[in-house]
Amino acid sequence: MKKIDTFWAAIDLNLDCNRNCYFCCNRKEDELVQEIGRQVYTPHMIDLALYKLKFVIEKYNGKRLCFPILGGEPLLYPHLPPLLQDRARAILPCEVDIWLYTNGDFLTKEIMDEYSKRRIWVTLSLADSKITEVLDKIAFLKQYYRIPRLSITLSTENLLRLEALIDASLNMRFAIRFRHLYDVTLEPELAKLYAEIMPKMLCKYLEAPFLTANNLAVTYEDAIPGWNEIKSPYVCGRSFFHFCSNGNIRTCSGDPNSWVLGSIFEKEEMDLYERLRQAVEMGNSGRWSAKDIGECQGCQVYGVCQGGCPMTRKCFHGVFNKPSPYCDGLRECHQILQKHMGDIDVTI
Repeated sequence: MKKIDTFWAAIDLNLDCNRNCYFCCNRKEDELVQEIGRQVYTPHMIDLALYKLKFVIEKYNGKRLCFPILGGEPLLYPHLPPLLQDRARAILPCEVDIWLYTNGDFLTKEIMDEYSKRRIWVTLSLADSKITEVLDKIAFLKQYYRIPRLSITLSTENLLRLEALIDASLNMRFAIRFRHLYDVTLEPELAKLYAEIMPKMLCKYLEAPFLTANNLAVTYEDAIPGWNEIKSPYVCGRSFFHFCSNGNIRTCSGDPNSWVLGSIFEKEEMDLYERLRQAVEMGNSGRWSAKDIGECQGCQVYGVCQGGCPMTRKCFHGVFNKPSPYCDGLRECHQILQKHMGDIDVTI
């Protein structure tokens, strides 16, 4: 029987949010999001989701589950992450890491005291905040983390103010997780702007004295291999499941249209890993591999880039087996990273 040490299960405990950032994959006005509904997870739904994961973790001898809480804004319901943690510890036969992404509008001392005690990790999302606003929130988080994390979606607006944010990170000592805007069709010139700006900004960011191979692997999501199967840092189409707020289990956290593997409300046990494998074979889900992308063969950064995000490729080209529209910028960024990280093996 195949063994998989680490599974990933992103979850939308809720989809409602006090903001409506235009680049969010769960925009309020999106028809599919409205159709999915904005149901909030109940304790019963949490247990149903965990028992679906328990089956696959036991079958494949999983040792660790990474549980990012997305949404929606999770701190609209600050009691739910601790509840998820308590139930996961009671039900799952493995280690569980839980963290969440928040715009920070509802952060309080009481919440952070509880979360830090429990080791529920908080990553601040830039969202559409003003720089002064987000830096105030970073200053608050520094009471709890030596190096807080800020997740930045690289929209046109955020690319144009990225240098100011990197200057702030060097001054205040916080890490940045650079996230591509998945649906490039929202901004037709975005890939070109990314290629112009991001390599220069990455060089500037790499000057940060607090960056190491380990924390860079989680701050720059397209960087360094960190998982234990093929030497690619990506789990898409391999050991990643997304639990939607209505109970559906999908193949992608960034795409409300992604393939539905099943539902937490199905009564029978389900092998989510096998369903995911079949979805990849049928072409319904992208595996993060460049093996089937002709344009990627022979590329210097083939092993670490893997053609870019499958969902971005599908949104832009209509198919998975084409390289990312960010290709030019990604190639230069990965070459910079390879040079910076020295002798780290980034080949398959």
